[in-house]
Amino acid sequence: MTSTTLRLGVFTRLLDETSPAERYRNATEQIVRAEALGFHSAWVAQHHFHADEGGLPSPAVFLASVAPLTRRIRLGFGVITLPLEHPLRVAEDLAVLDEISGGRVEVGFGTGGTPSSFRAFGHDPADRRRIYAEYLDTVTQAWAGAELGDPTNQLYPPAPTLLQRQWEATFSVEGGARAGAGGNGLLLSRSQPRPEDHPHARLWEIQEPIVAAYLENLPDGVAPRIAASRTVFVTDDEATARREAERGLRAVAGRACGGSTRPARSSSSSPPPTR
Repeated sequence: MTSTTLRLGVFTRLLDETSPAERYRNATEQIVRAEALGFHSAWVAQHHFHADEGGLPSPAVFLASVAPLTRRIRLGFGVITLPLEHPLRVAEDLAVLDEISGGRVEVGFGTGGTPSSFRAFGHDPADRRRIYAEYLDTVTQAWAGAELGDPTNQLYPPAPTLLQRQWEATFSVEGGARAGAGGNGLLLSRSQPRPEDHPHARLWEIQEPIVAAYLENLPDGVAPRIAASRTVFVTDDEATARREAERGLRAVAGRACGGSTRPARSSSSSPPPTR
């Protein structure tokens, strides 16, 4: 019988209604505070171009600024949109960040889902899964110490232990199976699209089959790592919570109807109980 270890982390998408610099300061303060409170990990997401989706196109740069201000908390990417990056540069940047942080990096990768962002980088969004698989293999080979285009080329600084801290995000059973077969961790979102034939499905009903496929495909001897992100809205009282929630929901509804794109205030979620 295998033991289960539960850990609690924080995740922020940097959605404050303020300047980019203030967003980054707020997120930094949040991570520093999370470490002081004993949280295991702090995660940030990558989003290109759209301030109301997250406003952090370069998460490695941001976490490199956070690393010297912290000592223990794990620094997580939830996630890097790998098809929109050069895979060797990703491997190099995260290897350097891992050195700077003293081996505290947790690397989440995903295929991405905003079509307009793919077009800006010269990719057809329909090709994102193919590109993702190719780039993930390149990153994995680099961290494993493989030759990179020439017998004299190997990753520097070497980062073989990042292979044991690699995660994949997915909405699908197929993606869960892929993450398991690769021996990677599984990242589950706090929300995801409902299937057409089950539009009112609860989140756990959608994600249970993904977890099952992940566990079924894990290689022998590889311990499962599963991170589930769930939203927590922290306020001083219920009235404030209801007022801010209504304002945020109205903003989302306005964007869906082609109205204002002004973002709601950021909320923290607590992804990873990790097991």
